[in-house]
Amino acid sequence: MRDHMVFGAAVAIILSTAPQVARAEWTICNRSAEELKVAIAYANLSGQIVTHGWWPVRSCGGCATVLQANETGDRDTTYLYAQTGSGAAYIQGDASFCAADAAFKYRSTPNCAMKSNFRQEAVDLNKHFTTNITGKSSTGRSCF
Repeated sequence: MRDHMVFGAAVAIILSTAPQVARAEWTICNRSAEELKVAIAYANLSGQIVTHGWWPVRSCGGCATVLQANETGDRDTTYLYAQTGSGAAYIQGDASFCAADAAFKYRSTPNCAMKSNFRQEAVDLNKHFTTNITGKSSTGRSCF
């Protein structure tokens, strides 16, 4: 009986020290001095464009994981939009997608009440990928 307990303890130690495989996902970190909320757009496994938001990302180092690799079939179709707590655009681009004032998740909805201009992002979802948002606040304050 004692040999079984020693063997079990040895297996537990080996498993707890084995390297962990990182999940392929997209994380957005806020290195700016503004409190932000972010939204993303991506192509799902059916090829539909999905827009999803909002993730609050605190200033000076907050992060949010926004997409798992197994949620998208086209890893080149990823977009980001960020705005300040007051609703001012912080990161924007040329791709117009549906958004909302409150939490939302839309799939291929061409007619919507509110659209935002998302910026296309080059995201490598073959690994854990992080986008860092940087910049000064509207008052000139910076974090780092």
